[in-house]
Amino acid sequence: MPFTVRAIELLPEPPFLGSFGANRLRSPAGIALDDRGYLWVTDTFTGRVQVFDRRRKWERTVGRGLLREPRDVAVGANRAYVVDSARQAVEVFTLSGRHLTTWGAGELGKPRGIAMAGPGEVLVSDVGNNRVARMRGGEVVGSITQGVHIPHGIAVAGDDVWVVSSSRQFDGNCEITRFTGDQPVTTVGAGQHSKYGSLSNPAFVALHVDGDLLVTVPDYGWVNQYAVQGAFRREFATQGPGLMKFPQGVAVTDAGEILVADTGNHRIVSFGGGS
Repeated sequence: MPFTVRAIELLPEPPFLGSFGANRLRSPAGIALDDRGYLWVTDTFTGRVQVFDRRRKWERTVGRGLLREPRDVAVGANRAYVVDSARQAVEVFTLSGRHLTTWGAGELGKPRGIAMAGPGEVLVSDVGNNRVARMRGGEVVGSITQGVHIPHGIAVAGDDVWVVSSSRQFDGNCEITRFTGDQPVTTVGAGQHSKYGSLSNPAFVALHVDGDLLVTVPDYGWVNQYAVQGAFRREFATQGPGLMKFPQGVAVTDAGEILVADTGNHRIVSFGGGS
């Protein structure tokens, strides 16, 4: 349910640290860090996933010849789970890139986002069925439907699940909802105006190490940051070398570095994450 937002002091924009991957990426979308600190990037319209090591040097290509439209990736328990919207399934790989199995074929409709919910368990934004599907062992074992509106990015923290609703063109819902026990508890971003505007078709979400929510806003080309209690904290990538075109995936390292898929500029950008 919505709640009253308390005003807090706005934060300055974080420093732009650099970019990488421009010689490897064409349409980066979803990104995820594995336990080694390697970055997995779905390169949607080339039908593959690119992996970069801790130094952000290209390490390998995954899914070439199998994937058609990879949109997002989650990594955990020595497995990589890739959402393929065109195949309407989740493709499962080893960390070395070997394909293991397919999940959800015939059950998912145009899936977009994915997140680890536990060892061997993932949550998938099942857009065609307007739900978040809980999957384990290749099967759909549950669904989040109440308060879900054209789901996109997902983030998980303990028992809490954060889901981006990106359906302004359909029903006016444009927000991030926190679910506990598969029930909606609070929303963030709905009707809130930041320095430059409100949310417009938000895409992906990540939790910063300081507890804040980071939400990419492709229409405007920046990232919004909110306290989990709801207060707007800042936008960033609104000026200078960090300017982005249609940013999508976002991930945060253990050290607080913020990585964003700058889709329109065919690269990954890096920002310092200190508050």
